[in-house]
Amino acid sequence: TTTTTTTTNTTQSSASDWSEHVSPSGTKYYYNKVTKTSTWTKPPELGGSSQPQSPWKEYTATNGKKYYYNSITKKSSWEKPAEFVENTNTPTTPVSPVGSQTTPLKETKNGNDLMNDALTAARSAMPQPIQVNVREVVQEEKPVVTPITPIYSTKKEANDAFKELLDSVNVTSDFTWEKAMKLIVTDPRYGALKTLKEKKQAFSDYVYDKKRQEKEEKRAKEKIAREHFMTLLRETKGFKLTMTFREASALIEEDPRFKAVELDEERHDLFETYMAEYEKSEKENRRAERKQKMIALREILEETPEITSDITWKHAQEILADEAKFNILEPLDRITVFENYIRHLEKASDEAETKDSLEKNRKHRKNRDLFRQFLQEQISCGNLNHRTKWVEFVNSTKHDKRLHILFGQPGSTPKELFQDTKDILKSKYKHDKRKIKELLKNQKIEITLNTTEAELLNLILQQSFSFESQNNVEMIVKDIIHRRKKKEQSRLKRSKDEMDVDDASSKDDGGSSDSGDERHKKRSKTSRDKDKEKEREREKEKEKEKKSKKRKN
Repeated sequence: TTTTTTTTNTTQSSASDWSEHVSPSGTKYYYNKVTKTSTWTKPPELGGSSQPQSPWKEYTATNGKKYYYNSITKKSSWEKPAEFVENTNTPTTPVSPVGSQTTPLKETKNGNDLMNDALTAARSAMPQPIQVNVREVVQEEKPVVTPITPIYSTKKEANDAFKELLDSVNVTSDFTWEKAMKLIVTDPRYGALKTLKEKKQAFSDYVYDKKRQEKEEKRAKEKIAREHFMTLLRETKGFKLTMTFREASALIEEDPRFKAVELDEERHDLFETYMAEYEKSEKENRRAERKQKMIALREILEETPEITSDITWKHAQEILADEAKFNILEPLDRITVFENYIRHLEKASDEAETKDSLEKNRKHRKNRDLFRQFLQEQISCGNLNHRTKWVEFVNSTKHDKRLHILFGQPGSTPKELFQDTKDILKSKYKHDKRKIKELLKNQKIEITLNTTEAELLNLILQQSFSFESQNNVEMIVKDIIHRRKKKEQSRLKRSKDEMDVDDASSKDDGGSSDSGDERHKKRSKTSRDKDKEKEREREKEKEKEKKSKKRKN
């Protein structure tokens, strides 16, 4: 809550700044229009005294008891302050802030009406021309005229002002309402809240908040004390894992950080916590030290050329017998380091062999890929098809280095890869041949002795068919034309043979010439012989296919 505090600076004012007024009670007072202050004392500019006055003034309550009011700090006291200066002009009753009428102080059981009457009198005595929002008017011998009760715009501001008043007089959580009221009743902020109920409610809220604040402060203080106690334990030298709390206390009980933790039980708990941490730390230190020793032995093994993957533990001990880093380790740790290092050497050896083997396999696989690429090139240029013989292929490509790249390496041989390629080509050839036959049959294309290879090839390629290989199509067309001509030639030869047989029979004078049926039987026999020959050729082809499949497997 904000209040306006007035100050009197008469040394810098002129007589024209001051104006004289009369209160409703008939008492004169003076108002400065520059500093906006009022005073009962005539200012020096108007001929008054300029002697400085004490801020403390003496007043007399209605019960005859004297009290003292400080016009600067706005505090009241029943005890005489050391700074108090006797003033014979001091009134016997409290002077109202404005006007000369006084309102006697009342002492009631709760003291809640003590300031309310003074407030009422102050408002009624306020001169209309002066609207000053100040607490008192400074005077040399009397209190400075200011409003006792500030004006608060909201209920919250008034409530906060009352709580600030409680806090300013150091009211703690164990105060009662009566005890607190004795300290605040003479303060102008006591009237910030109008009713006793509001005052008591604000006091209750303040005490509740104060208790919570004190608990938090106490908790924070205890936390800091515990932290300092743990720091004390960590800083103290000479602790052992077997030490008891009583033995440890004898070493540190004079330290303020020991005494800061009030409960002995809490000190004991903190000591146990520290000892658990200390034990864990010692184990970690021992583990780290052991690890460093084992690493040092491992480095010695690596630097000793006699230690190989096939060495025995007995031989290794003889080699390392004079090494200090070997002897400081426990026997079990020595064996552990040795075994781990031997496994490392064996693994490195295996990895080296594996790497070498992988490199070789990679090279062999690359050679096979190059040879397959070589075969595909021969297919593209027409030097290799499903009818090409291995000997013929070798003779035709013997000057190409890729033909010899697989010789001497494990895995598939050049001839095996060659035969695999031929099998694939043969399968594609049969596929294209079957499609061409279906095409000729569906399109009812007739092939005569006058049909040329170019004509038939052009006719087939014009159809919307896709083939495995252009070379296959050309070979199939060539075979079809060749077989058609061969078939026609066979038919013509048979006709000629039949005619020759007929002529020979007619010239025979034995009268025993063959009848037509016998000649037909002869021709049928000749035809059957030819069919048998064809059947034998087909059997040979099947046998070749079986052998080819076996080689693949």
